[in-house]
Amino acid sequence: MRVRIRNYDPVSLEKFWRRCRADATYNLTHRNCSSTVSQALEAAIDGAVGRLRGNDVGWSAFFRILATPELWVAAQIRKRALTMAWTPGLTLDYTRAISMLADPRPFAWWKVTRSALAKIIQFRREWRTQDRDAIDAP
Repeated sequence: MRVRIRNYDPVSLEKFWRRCRADATYNLTHRNCSSTVSQALEAAIDGAVGRLRGNDVGWSAFFRILATPELWVAAQIRKRALTMAWTPGLTLDYTRAISMLADPRPFAWWKVTRSALAKIIQFRREWRTQDRDAIDAP
């Protein structure tokens, strides 16, 4: 699967990779391949709204981002990943949500909201099932 993000900062991404390569420690839950990719994504898109909006960055841009459903989907995914561990699937879903913040597509807001809410509900059902299965496992 490929997720394209055009609005990123290559200098910040390069700085992140240099710091990351300096420490080769591997940890299954906090420093695995998926968590590293997610951290690289966050480093690369830092300041994306400012690059996108130019001098028009202000309260209106803040409220627009705050009202974007992908922000809340990304927050839910990130919370779940930090609680447990980043997995390739969570990283892909997180990247898709973040890509909509960095490079917004011209969709009608109600379609995006409905899609995001459906995704959140689906995630929560899956997570509850996983939690129940983990409790029931010997």
